[in-house]
Amino acid sequence: MMKPITSNYLYVTLVITGAATTLMASPVVNAAQPYFSASIGRSDIELDQVSDTDIKDNDTFASIGFGFDITNNLAAELTYNDYGEASANIGDNKASFEASSFSAAIVFKYPLGASFNLGAKAGLDIWETEGESYQDEGTDIFFAVGGSFDISEETELGAYYELHSFELSDIEASGPIDTDYDIDVFSIGVKFKF
Repeated sequence: MMKPITSNYLYVTLVITGAATTLMASPVVNAAQPYFSASIGRSDIELDQVSDTDIKDNDTFASIGFGFDITNNLAAELTYNDYGEASANIGDNKASFEASSFSAAIVFKYPLGASFNLGAKAGLDIWETEGESYQDEGTDIFFAVGGSFDISEETELGAYYELHSFELSDIEASGPIDTDYDIDVFSIGVKFKF
């Protein structure tokens, strides 16, 4: 189980939510189309050099989010992401790590025909990860590419490939070390406009 969201999470989330609310209320985007999104997929997780061992594993990825289409080609969204767990045997012990994040992203869309769109995302992960007697949190950027198909004016199906990398510090192995928590995600999802 992940530990309760820390004050750093809450502070940054409140700032992002406040900025998004202010932006939505401004005359520039008063025609913005809000939406709810949910996706599921697979996360491929790799931690480099934990006790001289590279941990590689995969698990189920899931996310829920809220956003709004600013124009036909640009959207902004906030999501909560659960990347699952990575584990490996290190000597006689089993090491496991879990990760989750809140993310804020700008989504770029390029229409191809009446119903299909190519897409790209760039944003900020506000992440938290924990393992045996270890916990860390921070912020890092992420990128994604994919596409979507409009089923109707209110419903859209999409698929995305995402690249996340969290820079961890002070993992107690043979001594404090720094390592990267790299996560590649492939997911499919649905977006409901309202």
